[in-house]
Amino acid sequence: MILVGYIDFLNIKKHSKFFARAFNGLFSALSITLILVPNITNYIRSNIISKFIIAIVVGLNLYTNYVNYNKNNNIKDMKNKISTLEREQENLIEFLDDYSKRFNIYLNKIFEDLNMHDDERISLYKHDERRKEFKIIGRYSINSKYNRYNRSIFPEDEGCLSIAFENKSKIITCLPEYEKDPETYLKLQEQKYDIDREIVKNFNMKSCRYAGYAIADGGEPNKRIAVIVFESVKAKQEEYYKQKLKEFSDKHEEKLKKLILNDGIEPQPDPEFAKQRRL
Repeated sequence: MILVGYIDFLNIKKHSKFFARAFNGLFSALSITLILVPNITNYIRSNIISKFIIAIVVGLNLYTNYVNYNKNNNIKDMKNKISTLEREQENLIEFLDDYSKRFNIYLNKIFEDLNMHDDERISLYKHDERRKEFKIIGRYSINSKYNRYNRSIFPEDEGCLSIAFENKSKIITCLPEYEKDPETYLKLQEQKYDIDREIVKNFNMKSCRYAGYAIADGGEPNKRIAVIVFESVKAKQEEYYKQKLKEFSDKHEEKLKKLILNDGIEPQPDPEFAKQRRL
């Protein structure tokens, strides 16, 4: 009994504002009724139905106040939750933007080092093994219109990404330049690389040359963690991209792998090792 009474007390305390409003409203209504109808108390004492009606009115008054009280509280709680989610979303966008910038800086370096041109672009896609998809984590072109993202998530069984991921590397040269033969371009993207033509139409860069290269995890050589793609809207020879992939592998693959494994943060050498090597 003591425990039940204590719980009831806590509930009353928790909803004290509701009870205060409800009884205040009820007291005001009864006071006005008594003033306007002086003989109503005698009438109520002598009439059972009137007592029943008063009980219903009191109950409805309490229920209405309770509903309104909960509704106001729910709205307030919802606004607080929305505000919290908006702040979390802003923080996440800032983090992702900063995350991509780290890789874009290094892709810029690769672009310049490989002497690439304004009809070309480099994109970096990290593989999500659990979700069976790729997420773009960096992109660079000297042509700013090619830097935009139309999509950030890509299926692992689609396009150059899929073939390069399975075969270590892949160079695609069968596509015509889109401006010269758009229908054949769309048809081949759909039939050979499983990309819906409506998706292709929305590409901000309709490349006809792709060279994809899978980057492996250093600790697990057979586990591939990302794909870097070199592409162009101009019909260049296969030999051109064979050379680009070789230069990337020789000069930049190891560094980029470490950046991916460290979320874009360049790992610092061990202090003792750095001292020995005078780094």
